Amino acid sequence: MIEQYYMIRIFESFYYTLEFLIATAVFLIVLFLYIKKIDRKSLLVFILAGLINSGVELLLQGIGIRTIENA
Repeated sequence: MIEQYYMIRIFESFYYTLEFLIATAVFLIVLFLYIKKIDRKSLLVFILAGLINSGVELLLQGIGIRTIENA
């Protein structure tokens, strides 16, 4: 039995650009905190979480569960 799973997202390039800009802004803030020695663990957590999230997304796209059209 095959079940269909649908995830509702905005399929416009603006959404992905906005997501990229927010991630970049967060990275710069975390990098600033790391350089100023205010919070040195956040950079490692941010990078690990980003790698895990990217890996899961690539895996889902690779096996065909998630497809992104018109991006």
